[in-house]
Amino acid sequence: MLNKWLLRSVGPLILLFILFRLDVGATIDVIRRTSVWPLVVAYLMFVPSLLFRTQRWAVLIAALGIRMGFWESFNVYAFSTFTGIATPGRLGEFIKAFYLKRKGSSLGLSLFSVFLDRLCDILFLLISGCGALFVIAEFDDGPAATIAFTLLGVMLGVVVLLVVTRGKGNKTAIRVLRTVSPPSLRGRMTIVYQDFCSGFRKTKLKALGVVFLLTALAWGMNYWAVFLVGRALGFDIAFFGMACIAAICALVTLMPVSVMGLGTRDAASILMLGNYGISEAGAVAFSTLILSMILFNAVICSFSLLSPAVRFDWRSEMDEILDHHSDDR
Repeated sequence: MLNKWLLRSVGPLILLFILFRLDVGATIDVIRRTSVWPLVVAYLMFVPSLLFRTQRWAVLIAALGIRMGFWESFNVYAFSTFTGIATPGRLGEFIKAFYLKRKGSSLGLSLFSVFLDRLCDILFLLISGCGALFVIAEFDDGPAATIAFTLLGVMLGVVVLLVVTRGKGNKTAIRVLRTVSPPSLRGRMTIVYQDFCSGFRKTKLKALGVVFLLTALAWGMNYWAVFLVGRALGFDIAFFGMACIAAICALVTLMPVSVMGLGTRDAASILMLGNYGISEAGAVAFSTLILSMILFNAVICSFSLLSPAVRFDWRSEMDEILDHHSDDR
């Protein structure tokens, strides 16, 4: 537990270092001169983004044979977003899996739906970030190597997933899992993994095409919001440039070394915006407004706390799933 919190303190320590050497007054002045209407529209872009992501998850769970109405899905997705905002790597979003299990789905399929939902965002971040870098950067050996290794890593990850979820690769992965699992959890972990793998086999290519389209639309809203924040601050940077910056900042905040990207997002913003001649004060102002948007998103998603979909003891559900020592012995 101590090591976990020490790791999460890296981001805040980076932020303290930045603030120590920053002209805070200049940063406040940049924020004070922000244009209001582009910023308001940027804040509102989260609503269609959330709707697209909800529909994406609805398509994923429908492909697995799990039926749930759109508004019920919307409430659960909003609640998972609310809990995920304050957790490193947005791991709190996996709370959707516990809701699906409560609805009668197996834990493996439930985890698969949430895993694939998050994987779509991460893959799109990697691909769109490389695409934006290809368009706007001076294409020398540095960007070329970055793009090549990133796309190679994406393809390698997809191949590994395909291998360990099918045929002999699946059987080998199960043997390895049974070898490294605690005896008290071996049986249950094997069942969960088998159900998880069946999710890959049940998800058809057509559903994946729809999922990709919805992912692109959701991130399009996010990138447009970041672009509008830049415009509100007076940045003369093209949309693709801001999309690249947004992708890199989002990837950095996935690292479990901070809370809500404090420090890590600021450092990435200073580094990326500095290439466009933006001062550190302007970059920190940009990062601060992005943080304010994230907090605003949490406020929007807080409506889900009043929904019947989240009116049960989540902690008990999690304990019931995780505590099966006596059953497996």
